[in-house]
Amino acid sequence: MICLDVRTTAVSFVDDFYIDQDGKTPLYIASQNGYDEVVRHLLDAGANFNYRSPDGWTPLYNASYYGHEKIVKCLLEAGADIDQAGNGDATPLHAASYKGHEAVVALLLAAGASLDIGKHTGATALHFSSQMGHLAIVQRLVAAGVNVNRANNNGVTALYTASRNGHDSIVMCLLDAGANINQCNENGRTALYEASYCGHDRVVQCLLDGCADIEQSTNGGETPLYAASSQGHDTIVRLLLSAGATVDSRQGDGETPLFVACLSGHAAIVKQLLAAGANIDQPTDNGSTPLGIASEMDNESVVVCLLEASASINQRNAGGRTPLYNASYNGNDKIVRHLIEAGAVVNLTDNSSLYLPAS
Repeated sequence: MICLDVRTTAVSFVDDFYIDQDGKTPLYIASQNGYDEVVRHLLDAGANFNYRSPDGWTPLYNASYYGHEKIVKCLLEAGADIDQAGNGDATPLHAASYKGHEAVVALLLAAGASLDIGKHTGATALHFSSQMGHLAIVQRLVAAGVNVNRANNNGVTALYTASRNGHDSIVMCLLDAGANINQCNENGRTALYEASYCGHDRVVQCLLDGCADIEQSTNGGETPLYAASSQGHDTIVRLLLSAGATVDSRQGDGETPLFVACLSGHAAIVKQLLAAGANIDQPTDNGSTPLGIASEMDNESVVVCLLEASASINQRNAGGRTPLYNASYNGNDKIVRHLIEAGAVVNLTDNSSLYLPAS
């Protein structure tokens, strides 16, 4: 085995002729692996501290990503470009913030790293730390003066990202820092909508406590209550109803929270919405009712719940199809039996007059 002393041999390995087959220099590798003494010797020997590998990473980016605090400090003292971005326009601050290396973030901020540089997607260090749940880093970025309302290219803010990922402590931190609670992304989704959709009840409560607009809807007209109802988040449905959410709000196709809960088979939520006064027979724009869609989707427990609440049993959709027609078409004998026992008319035809429900 041949052993080389880096202190005496480094000078022979630092120029661009000694890049390995992957395009990585000795300084790059030493920075990645955390060899701070090796990094010092290579820098003393004239290593290019701003060299970018084919993947776009510099030694400083590498050290920041892997959390090597001493090496980050060494590279900064040597004059490494603190904001040099790699492929995707990610900077060392992006890397450290994403990986949760608070000490490295502190070093980079103290050295003047730019706070609001966005990747090619427009995402900043605050987006990444909020996404990954690194509260201490979020707090440092906020204290350093980061723009908490900066959106990425899709209109997504750090508050939205934290809400989507269920980080309630970060949500509270951002709200305290002045985050716009009702700012929406390009699809019209707010932080409250996203938390409701994803099932993060503690985040929903934080946002409600912060006076989020409970009725603000997406571009398609969907409210937070609609989102929670569609995904089966009964705790969030209860929170939203208690906060005064409109129970019969209609989205673009006329679907209500009750309709979408019936569509998705969430019987517990159906019961909550009915208890809150939801219109049990409210049709969509194509005339489909909650009972009609529950019968069509073979959601027996929902059908039973609706029948017990006296849903209109023979109401037709735009095609003239009744709940019994839908259940018969799908061959669901249990739902057919429930409907007949509840008094469904067995000889009603649809608008085509070609098919009859089984009698």
